[in-house]
Amino acid sequence: MKKVFLVGVFMCALLLNQSILNAQSFRVRSDGAIQIGYGAYKYLTFGNCNYATPNNGEWAIEYWDDNNGTNKGLNFWKPYPSTNDGNYKLFLKNNGNIGVGTGSPSFKLTVHGTIASYGTIVISSDRRLKSEVRPLQSTMDKLSQLNGVAYRKYLPDLHINEIDTQGITDEAKLNTIRDDQSNREELEQNENYGFIAQELREVFPELVREDNDGYLGIDYISLIPVMVEAMKELREEIDILKSANWELEIREKSTLENNNSTGNTIQEATLYQNAPNPFSSETEIKYYVPNNTGQASLLIFDMQGGLKKQMQVSAKGNGSVTINASELPAGMYIYSLIVDGREIDSKRMILTK
Repeated sequence: MKKVFLVGVFMCALLLNQSILNAQSFRVRSDGAIQIGYGAYKYLTFGNCNYATPNNGEWAIEYWDDNNGTNKGLNFWKPYPSTNDGNYKLFLKNNGNIGVGTGSPSFKLTVHGTIASYGTIVISSDRRLKSEVRPLQSTMDKLSQLNGVAYRKYLPDLHINEIDTQGITDEAKLNTIRDDQSNREELEQNENYGFIAQELREVFPELVREDNDGYLGIDYISLIPVMVEAMKELREEIDILKSANWELEIREKSTLENNNSTGNTIQEATLYQNAPNPFSSETEIKYYVPNNTGQASLLIFDMQGGLKKQMQVSAKGNGSVTINASELPAGMYIYSLIVDGREIDSKRMILTK
């Protein structure tokens, strides 16, 4: 009878202990659902880490609560002392954001580290998915206000003294958080190049984003079209300078030739500026050729000096020719009036399409 009584007491104590265990860390509900860490902090480990002591497993899954209610979610981590142990290998926050190397993802995907792609990263850019499309203006002036800098990163949520470990008594978890210091040091020692977000926001406020902690980030991808338009502006300025220099050289040459000429009929020939200029459909070039001259022609060159079009001027006196936009590609051109083998004048015209 005494033995039966002792066995009964032991079984009651075991059941009571199991009930407490089920209530706080592991339990199987009546509907078959299995819950881990339901009433107290617990994690589930995978893999036999038999090369290290203590053997805490190769991987672990937990429901992580930073104790301040800000960052809660499912955390995949490698327990100390497994190889490459570390916290926040993959963190699925309650709001659906995903963090890699961070427990506070402010965006749909937040990564602390380097991302590599051996394929193509495609960003949606279909015209049908855009509204209020308009050209960029004064891009060169805006870019000239930016200052590129070299810097090293500072990652606050990876600093051991800034991670809230209150209430964590598990040694494997605490040691794993401490080992994250080496990851922080590696990330923060690399030199990077970029812009200061606070400065860029003064010029391009729409390209700066603020995360949940108040830190600013830059949409570097959207700077690409800005740089493209700035390069086009710069190219146009270079072409204008080249055109002006070419025109100056031609006029100096023409003046020298005219000064050496014995007659004055060529000096009376005149070339006028085309109108409209710039043009997108057609433009008119007017000229005057004296009656006592011989052959005359109009030549059109591109900015590289290539002859694109030649027109004979048979009528003397005042005349004009019409240039259709379909005859030439869009760009800047130089047109010249040649009378009796001498260049009278040259002017610049711009074709836009």
